[in-house]
Amino acid sequence: MNDFTHMIPDMDLVRLFIDNQELDFPITLQFMQRRELTVDNILSEIERVLQSYQQFVVDETFNIDLVHVQNPHGKGHPKQPYVDIAQLLHTKGSVIQIRNNDELCCARFIVTAIARHEQHPQWNSIRQGNSIQTLLTEQLHTKAEVPLH
Repeated sequence: MNDFTHMIPDMDLVRLFIDNQELDFPITLQFMQRRELTVDNILSEIERVLQSYQQFVVDETFNIDLVHVQNPHGKGHPKQPYVDIAQLLHTKGSVIQIRNNDELCCARFIVTAIARHEQHPQWNSIRQGNSIQTLLTEQLHTKAEVPLH
């Protein structure tokens, strides 16, 4: 078994397909870690399928396919097991926090995103939540015919 799987890391996934012209369907083993693929596993699956078939010829029509799937490896970031949302919002330039005292945070988000996408000339004022953001939010509600509260 190790002859054709020795280059595959133990934790990677493999799946085996065995086909022969005498079989209606190929014999398939489920995905498993490479270290779990043993001759015993293969033979027990062949034996299970062959109970209904009396003939199984190993000749030039006998075919074995091995599927190899690399398992992602990694441990994450060892020094920061959790995310400090307050610090992320403060330091990350790509995160914009909508600050408001009304119930229009979704509309404020939408007009801010549109302003960013369309490179609005007053982008900084809109991003900071100044009165232009409130005005655009009210206009959006009016256009969508959605009440403000």
